[in-house]
Amino acid sequence: MFVVDYKTYSLFVNTFFYAILSIIGGILVLIHPNALKMAIPICLGIWFIAGGLFKLRFSAYLRDSNAFYRILSVIANIITIVCGVILLMNPIESVEIVTVSMGIILLVYSIADLIDMIVIKKNVNGISRFIKDEVSRFKELD
Repeated sequence: MFVVDYKTYSLFVNTFFYAILSIIGGILVLIHPNALKMAIPICLGIWFIAGGLFKLRFSAYLRDSNAFYRILSVIANIITIVCGVILLMNPIESVEIVTVSMGIILLVYSIADLIDMIVIKKNVNGISRFIKDEVSRFKELD
């Protein structure tokens, strides 16, 4: 990206800064590989806290909506903020939890993809017929 910005003379565009940050980040990870181990939970913690605070503020505008959903939103956002604080306070222990959680999520996601593939394979004729009908219906509308 740095080379593209340099050749197109569009210096100080987002890609330039992204390229510089990527180079610095790559060098830091090469010099201190354990820094990435600490950076993941810290970044996630900051992200959770910022997102939770934003959504908590947004839920304050839901005064006219159903009280149950407003209270549920506030509770969920407070839990998100607490999780972010926990990630910031215990980054080393949090890495293991985040890694195990990601492994479980990837496993469930892969199983769901396999099930979807099997279901789609069994119903491919019906799906293709439905798509052809929809396409012909849209052509008739033109």
